[in-house]
Amino acid sequence: MAVAAAAAFCLAICGLSIPSVAHADDPVRGAPCQPGQGVTVIVDFSLDGTDVDVRCAPGTYPSIAAAFQAAGFTFDSTSFVHVINGVDPEAMYGDGPWADGPEGNWGVFTSTVDGLASGDPSSQWQPEAVGVADGPVSVGQAYLIRAFATWTCTMSFMSGYDYTTATFDEDWIEYLIGWEIIDDPSELDVCLAFNPALSSLGLMGGGAVVPSEPSSTHGNADAGLAAAWLASQLGANGDVLKNDDSTTNWGTTIDAVIALASAGVGGDQISATAAVLNASGSAYVGTPDQVKSNWQYIAKMALGLEVAGLDPTNFGGRDLIADLMSALNSDGSFGSAFGNKVAFLQALAMLALARTDGGVPPQATAWMLKQQCTTGTNSGSFGWPSGCSTADADSTSLAIQALVAAGVPSDNPAVVAAEQWLKTQQDSTGGILSYGTPNTNSTGLAAQALADDASFTGPARQFIAGVQITCDQVEEHPSVLSASDVGAIAYTQDSFSTITALGFGDQLTSTQMATVQAVLGLGGPDYGTISAAGVEKDVPVVSCTTPGGGETTTPGGGETTTPGGGETTTPGGGETTTPGGGETTTPGGETSTPGGETSTTPGGGATVPGGNETTAPGAAQSTAPATLIKSDTGGTTTHSTGWFWMAPVLMILGAAVLRKSVTR
Repeated sequence: MAVAAAAAFCLAICGLSIPSVAHADDPVRGAPCQPGQGVTVIVDFSLDGTDVDVRCAPGTYPSIAAAFQAAGFTFDSTSFVHVINGVDPEAMYGDGPWADGPEGNWGVFTSTVDGLASGDPSSQWQPEAVGVADGPVSVGQAYLIRAFATWTCTMSFMSGYDYTTATFDEDWIEYLIGWEIIDDPSELDVCLAFNPALSSLGLMGGGAVVPSEPSSTHGNADAGLAAAWLASQLGANGDVLKNDDSTTNWGTTIDAVIALASAGVGGDQISATAAVLNASGSAYVGTPDQVKSNWQYIAKMALGLEVAGLDPTNFGGRDLIADLMSALNSDGSFGSAFGNKVAFLQALAMLALARTDGGVPPQATAWMLKQQCTTGTNSGSFGWPSGCSTADADSTSLAIQALVAAGVPSDNPAVVAAEQWLKTQQDSTGGILSYGTPNTNSTGLAAQALADDASFTGPARQFIAGVQITCDQVEEHPSVLSASDVGAIAYTQDSFSTITALGFGDQLTSTQMATVQAVLGLGGPDYGTISAAGVEKDVPVVSCTTPGGGETTTPGGGETTTPGGGETTTPGGGETTTPGGGETTTPGGETSTPGGETSTTPGGGATVPGGNETTAPGAAQSTAPATLIKSDTGGTTTHSTGWFWMAPVLMILGAAVLRKSVTR
């Protein structure tokens, strides 16, 4: 028996909390790391292995906690963790036989023989003998966090577990029975009741066998809900998206149409917004005499109309395709402005022309290929502007898709090289780096471009999931978030922290821009084949339980029962019954977000249709830990029985990383 080592098991994770949702027909969701890929992290939200979420955190990490967070699992605190992804075991269970002992706990298990963060592989899961703040952890390791219904399991792993035999010590069992903690040794079976799929994973030896489907409940980004949020934003603003100064953001509006089509929902909203685009005249594309300078806007408008099922050759009497072709230069580039002759904008033109009978002119494809970096560490990339020193993930992602749409084979060396470089830009969070910081825009485009590579898209989608607003955030922050915010995808982790702490405020515009592009990486078609044809006409309806009881349903006009009474129908206008008050009908379903108007910081560089977002460095979210057994020093304290080793507090320590978003 290793009492001292086992005592740290709870020191790393006791006292976290959950309402669990069982998934009888899909008990184990997700996929572990492939050999050499990273660290496998698993959370079992159930007592019996019926709600298990398996993920891969690519690369190595300074601690166990960092690996879980990199894979998209969220903790309620960076010091005393009680809730994982909104799940709280302590809240589910009543008092037990142990004085001061919470009945709902988390337990950490590792794939090493001695329960340490790293070491020789084990043939079975072992209780963690250190803490989740311990590390470093390396590629090939695996960690499991399980919910326990009883403090008895926690105490038994701490005080009566034999690592050699992987059983509970007989003396310990006799003690439990003598003190009437348990009546029969079989009551400890639940402590080792791993899901059979986990027990036989073989991941300790490198051959994990679990279903390959991505997680669908805890932390899997939802394209449908993101589309629903975008549709609500469009519907609240006359079927377009707005800039901070209330002018129409035509570029992001076009992106929203493409995003809805990618998600396969919102056909009615696509039609409504496409009609506005088609009637926008020169507002975005400029006048016929501005074709040489505005060709990138013409290309994007044409692409958006094509996706929506409209004819860009009949744009208020103008032929946008003819306009675009008239801007084509003999060398294959478009337009007259040197600053706009970049791969990203070239790709937009190629994607628009690929959908026409004439296809992409060969010289346009040839010009694009010439922009690719072919030397040095950035070999294979496309830059903004062109060049190896300006390698850019967004440009590379869109260039890959434009080249394939133009007929370049996917196994062409240029395409393969671009894909290989793009993979190097995925950091340990699963996000794609853009000027040193991972963001959901770049991650969405990259995951779309590399859709066939599950080892890449899995972590990328989990990164996006980690910054998508869900009902969990609404329930945790009801003063700043509501069900109408569910589905929105923040630009960076910093942005997400700011939104959940303060509301959208000046993050709204950047969140719209992030969401329209992040959606593209959540399993929809590639850019060359996205189409609104056959999409569902409606968007999903969001239903969240609000504090104090009651259900919030949005969008599409559902009912919201708020604490204290009153119904709200949103968006699209409707009736609001306020507590003790009368009815208010909001015009057009217009909403106001906490924090006032939004703003973006102008960025330099070439002009981008739709603009590039900038998010201000967000304040880190601070969540006060629930009161548990803890000492003034944050370590362990004495259990009321006088056995000093019985009440160590589970601490999951992790540094809050503040990332500063950038503007191109």
